Amino acid sequence: MATKRRRRPRPDQETVENPEGFPQFEHNAFTVEGEIERLGGISRGRSTAPRWARYVARGVALIILVPVAIGLVQFVGGLFD
Repeated sequence: MATKRRRRPRPDQETVENPEGFPQFEHNAFTVEGEIERLGGISRGRSTAPRWARYVARGVALIILVPVAIGLVQFVGGLFD
């Protein structure tokens, strides 16, 4: 199955709605609206990321979460000894 490649917009096609780099947010980061806005930005970035980047992100998450899960199991097991 061939993957669909996205093209970068030409410099003359770039507008304020399509800036390069980090997007501008309307709300403060410390408000509920700002948190929701940033989570939406993360999900949009995740859905448009290339396949290899999604696999790298999953691998990093596993590297972080597996030791935490093992430690939690050992802690809970120690409570019942």
